[in-house]
Amino acid sequence: MRRFQCHLNEAVGKLYHKLFFNTTLWFSNVPGPEQEVTFFGHDATYIAPSCYGQPNALMIHIVSYVDKLTFVISADEETIPDPHRLGDDLEESLQLIKASALAKEGNKNK
Repeated sequence: MRRFQCHLNEAVGKLYHKLFFNTTLWFSNVPGPEQEVTFFGHDATYIAPSCYGQPNALMIHIVSYVDKLTFVISADEETIPDPHRLGDDLEESLQLIKASALAKEGNKNK
C-alpha cells in the first residue's frame, strides 16, 4: 500500500506540474468584504492577494473591497517585457468599457 501511495503522489505531482506549467493565464475575481475591516486595530485601506513562483506568463487578481477594485498583476518579464504598459492598457480598456456602458444606459433612459 505504501508503495502504491508513493507512485500515486508522484503521478499527481507530475499532473499538477503539467497543468500549471502549461497554463499561460490565471484570472481570479475574489469578492472581498463590503465593510471596512481592521487588523489588530489598524484600518485596512486595501486588500491585494497574489501568488509568487507560479510558472505562468500572466496572473491577474481582482479584489473588491468596500467600494473599490484592486488589480494585482503578476507577469513573466520574458513574455510580457513591460508589465506597467499592460496595466496602463488594462486601465484604458476599463475606461472605454465604462464609457460605453454609461452611454448605453443613457440611451435607454431617453
